[in-house]
Amino acid sequence: TLAELVAENYYGRFRELCESRGIKLLAEAAGAQAGAVNPVQNSRRVDVPMSEFWLIQRRGEDLLYMLKRGQLESVAAAELYGGQIIAAEAFTTNRGDWTHDPALLKPIADAAFTVGMNQLYHHASVHQPDERVPGWSMVPNGINVNRKLTWSRDMAAWSRYLARCQALLQLGEPVVDVLALMPEDVPTFHEMPRKNRLLDTLPYPGYRMTVLDAETLERLKVEGGHLVAPSGLRVPVLDSSPAGPKSDEVKTILEQLRRKGAYVGGRAERLLDRAGVEPDVIADGPPLAHIHRVVGSDHLYFLATQADEPATYHVSLRATAPFVELWHPVTGRIESVEVPDGNRTRLTLDLAQHGSVFVVLRQQPTHGATPRDQAAEAIDVAGPWTLTFPSVGSTELDTLLSWTDLEQEKQKFFSGTATYETAFVGWPAGERVVLELGQLHNIARVTVNGTDLGVAWTPPYRVDVSDALVDGENTLRIEVTNLWPNRMIGNTRDAAGGPDTWTNNHRMWNADSDLLKSGLLGPVRLIGIKSAPDRIHPN
Repeated sequence: TLAELVAENYYGRFRELCESRGIKLLAEAAGAQAGAVNPVQNSRRVDVPMSEFWLIQRRGEDLLYMLKRGQLESVAAAELYGGQIIAAEAFTTNRGDWTHDPALLKPIADAAFTVGMNQLYHHASVHQPDERVPGWSMVPNGINVNRKLTWSRDMAAWSRYLARCQALLQLGEPVVDVLALMPEDVPTFHEMPRKNRLLDTLPYPGYRMTVLDAETLERLKVEGGHLVAPSGLRVPVLDSSPAGPKSDEVKTILEQLRRKGAYVGGRAERLLDRAGVEPDVIADGPPLAHIHRVVGSDHLYFLATQADEPATYHVSLRATAPFVELWHPVTGRIESVEVPDGNRTRLTLDLAQHGSVFVVLRQQPTHGATPRDQAAEAIDVAGPWTLTFPSVGSTELDTLLSWTDLEQEKQKFFSGTATYETAFVGWPAGERVVLELGQLHNIARVTVNGTDLGVAWTPPYRVDVSDALVDGENTLRIEVTNLWPNRMIGNTRDAAGGPDTWTNNHRMWNADSDLLKSGLLGPVRLIGIKSAPDRIHPN
């Protein structure tokens, strides 16, 4: 009764008041605490359901995506009742220590996208009323996204990645294979174990689920053997085992659904087999997260690896279409792919560390799509390099190394942007040429012959340089930005590479703290790219 009152008289009434004034309601209505709530029913009564996810991490330790209570429930509310946008308070952390860069955040965002969230709100952006750096924070929580980030100038590249992913994942309708019935007790949450990798926690490998509360269970219909939600979402199987003990009322509803021809029971794998539902995504190699949406007659799969190394996957998708394309959200590039005929789509994918791609199955090809790339040959950009720190001075380098290994203290403890300059003659053969930076800490802007070619922010840290190359000598300028901690540590040792730092979150770093690797470590390579015949899934 309390949960119903909260849903109807708080969120429901609040939405009515908003609608009467032409306002849309966005709310973390699912909640993450153990209150007297039904998060699905709360969330379905707002225009944009919202949850939160956390990042628990220190560099050198495992990455932990915390699948908090309320995430699956807010996604379910939209999918079961017809919402397109599913928001999230993103990257909340218990250590707002300025160690977060886009490369670290990317696999966390990708995990959230595959759960079903498609509109992320960075936590947190604290107002900066003065010019002290790194400035004010929400002690100790949040990743401190504001104008004083060392990499704020280059944040647009990261924002474009999020925007591309979110724009596509807000299209069409979700594909769901399993409804997982939640417990009837209040608070009503679908409990999941907390492990270091998202894919260690989600059940039904190769399939996608959404959770189902008892109130929505009463609203399900059965058509052609499929369970049909109020939104029109059609799902082949209902797994009742996550609910645990059931009331007589719920048992009666489940039996009625069975008699109408629905596949309902306690072993989803057996039910899926009986229903003839093949896995939506089959992939060898490290775990591969996925989400699948149908956009008209086209299919859109978002695939993301959580692997810490580059990985090659042989992928088999349940859906098929005449044209198969790879849409790369990091670059915006669209590639056409040849696949064998058959009752599934089979292709080979090469993904970088924490790489991601949209596999789009279309009835008509996308104008401007290009053949798939393949590296042809590579040559090293060996230097020597001139490394210049603003207000600190320059250093000549024959070998690339971390700034923390330099001799001058002000360079060792520097935080900000320093510039590498060199020149090269010639480049490898290929239809295009990309510059690969190798090991990078943390983000870089590349200029060739005076032409700004953009930002490298995630492995393999590549920038297309084809249009800027000239015969003869080419000048290369790489502006590399690291993070705040090294200067903060240097301040405690009276050796900082720049002005004194200040923050209200002053307990994160001290004189005994280890410095973070910084700068361009390479190897820096020019890689020729050519179009190549597609490698086909062997089976």
